[in-house]
Amino acid sequence: MVQKKIGWLVPFVLFGLFGLFFYANSFALESQSERILNFYSSIVVNKDASIDVTEIVSAQADQKKIIHGLVRWLPTHYTDSYGISRSPDYQLRQILVNNQPALYHTQRTDNQLAIYIGEKDVTLSPGIYVFTIQYHVDYAVNALKDADELYWNITGNNWDFPIVKAEADITLPEGAIIQNFAGYTGKKGEKGSDFFTRSLADNRISFATTRPLMPGDGLTIAVAWPKGIIHHPGIGTQLKNQLYVNRGGWIAIEIGLILLVYYFIVWYMVGRDLRPGTIIPLFEPPENLTPAVLRYIRRMGYDTKALTAALLSMATKGYLTIQNKDDTFVLTKTDEDNLLSPEESVLGRRFFETKSSFQLQSSNASVINQAKKDFKTTLKKTCADQYFITNTSYLLPGLVLTLLAFFAAVGASHDHAAALFAVIWLSIWTFACTMLFLMAWRGIQHAYYMPSFRYIFSASLATLFAIPFFGGEIAGLIMFSRVLPISLLLLLLIIVIANIVFFRLLKAPTPAGRKLMDQIEGFKRFLSTTERYRLEQFTPPEQTPEQFEKYLPYAIALNVENEWGEKFNHLLVQAGRDPQTYRPQWYSGDVWTGTTAATLPVFLNSGLSSALATSSISSSSSASGGGGSSGGGGGGGGGGGW
Repeated sequence: MVQKKIGWLVPFVLFGLFGLFFYANSFALESQSERILNFYSSIVVNKDASIDVTEIVSAQADQKKIIHGLVRWLPTHYTDSYGISRSPDYQLRQILVNNQPALYHTQRTDNQLAIYIGEKDVTLSPGIYVFTIQYHVDYAVNALKDADELYWNITGNNWDFPIVKAEADITLPEGAIIQNFAGYTGKKGEKGSDFFTRSLADNRISFATTRPLMPGDGLTIAVAWPKGIIHHPGIGTQLKNQLYVNRGGWIAIEIGLILLVYYFIVWYMVGRDLRPGTIIPLFEPPENLTPAVLRYIRRMGYDTKALTAALLSMATKGYLTIQNKDDTFVLTKTDEDNLLSPEESVLGRRFFETKSSFQLQSSNASVINQAKKDFKTTLKKTCADQYFITNTSYLLPGLVLTLLAFFAAVGASHDHAAALFAVIWLSIWTFACTMLFLMAWRGIQHAYYMPSFRYIFSASLATLFAIPFFGGEIAGLIMFSRVLPISLLLLLLIIVIANIVFFRLLKAPTPAGRKLMDQIEGFKRFLSTTERYRLEQFTPPEQTPEQFEKYLPYAIALNVENEWGEKFNHLLVQAGRDPQTYRPQWYSGDVWTGTTAATLPVFLNSGLSSALATSSISSSSSASGGGGSSGGGGGGGGGGGW
């Protein structure tokens, strides 16, 4: 009964709300005494892909912002759908006020052409004025795959005043038939449909808005027709125009090409590796070198795995034991005083300087980082330039060229400050994302080989923590693409990759180093060959648990820990022993389920490498047609008073 009594009120309430909305909108327009009463644009498309534009702007002036006249802003740079930076060359033909020739002056900035209509010494009386702007634009028609298209921002989205009504009349060349069309209203990026169209002829169509456009809103249109009518400029003319428009971009491309040629010449002169000799399996380390030294020579540089191999080597020599306790690796020095290599002695002195046990955790980050530094220094002194030459001095000109290319690319942007900020921000953010990815990946590997709740939770937490940063990376790339063409983004990416690749390629072994590397490959072949019959002709030594443990650090150093573990696992099975019961005397841990002789090398490498990487970071707190839209295409800009 109550529903029947109040049901008749619903239409009145809705009518009242609609009236209130209409009144509020009208009040908003009336409260701004200065406004654009009508924005009319007539665009004639020519067969040479140029357009002639006539804009007739009827404005209400009240000596607030429109004091001397109207100012029209036209963008001088925009990026088309192919990522190519375009710079329209506006050729002004006529400026009128109330159908009479008017004085005007122009002003260019990084991204716009400002047309000031009126005289500085003349103040307009309040009233309605009609401003007419006629201009010509070359290369305004887009050549799509199956059609030609005019994609044009009629009003622009940066007017200081509301636009009560906007209209556009598009006329194509004779013989063209409109194939498709679209329109968009609203703020930049929106796809509003507050407009209607009217077909005036096969080659002519008009657009008109159905609501006022508030400041920030605009009208954008797209009209397509079959190919064959428009005669687009040849490739030579287009390149010439692009060279003029994107001078900074072309300079960046030229610098990038010079950089690649420079790196290739330098690599050819000093970076080419000597040809490897005949590889013969060796059953013991060449020249009795340590695992860390073998890895350092083979990679011609340092990484964390060399430190992991050194710790395992110290353990197999009886110098220390390794315990995995409560997610932390604990190193304990034994009473045995075995002979260590120089780089291993450095680690022993640093880790056990004040006590006989040392935990690989973030609270000891300063000690671990100093130990790493001393370890790398000792390795470098041991090898010096005896086995390989880094040729790092040749990278300096490459880095200078890289910086010049980046500055040229920033200069090619229409917004230099935004482009420079994007380059700096993305460089730092990308580095942070790379570090987070490596930490998360190590955590996943750790959880894979030690599948306990603690490690799985830790890996999941690291992964979830990294995801928002990668989201920020994508958002940054999108932001970057708005201030620089995609083609330049790809160029900068290629330049960065070239520096990384040639940093590695410029390293070259000496003749002595080449000979030693061949021997290292022979020893690696012995460690990685699981079929014993392939080695029989070389009389391999008998395989024992002692040999397995002795060469385990070498297998990790040479990236064949999987094969070496499988080989020993097979040996235990043949001997009738359960691989899961095998444990080295120098290791103990809370997690052993699923670990066998085959997975032990991978388990230790993953766990120790992860622990060394994460524990070297100090604990701290930190904070961290349908494809268009309003504001897209050519044209645009906005306007105001002056």
